[in-house]
Amino acid sequence: MSRRTSRRSQILDEAKAEAEQERTKIVAQAQAEIDAERKRAREELRKQVAILAVAGAEKIIERSVDEAANSDIVDKLVAEL
Repeated sequence: MSRRTSRRSQILDEAKAEAEQERTKIVAQAQAEIDAERKRAREELRKQVAILAVAGAEKIIERSVDEAANSDIVDKLVAEL
């Protein structure tokens, strides 16, 4: 009878160890997915901020550059080319 109890305990211990390894693997995969998603979200946010900054700058420049200044900028660009 003690052989049965010993074998049963061994099987249970092996099952627990295997379950713990699987749990650790699942948690690590989930963390990797979370990290990847966080990185992707940050990159997307950076892109959106850059787009908004450029759009804002364009609007400011459109308002602050009058026709004479615009003509002067174009003349300078043509001279550089």
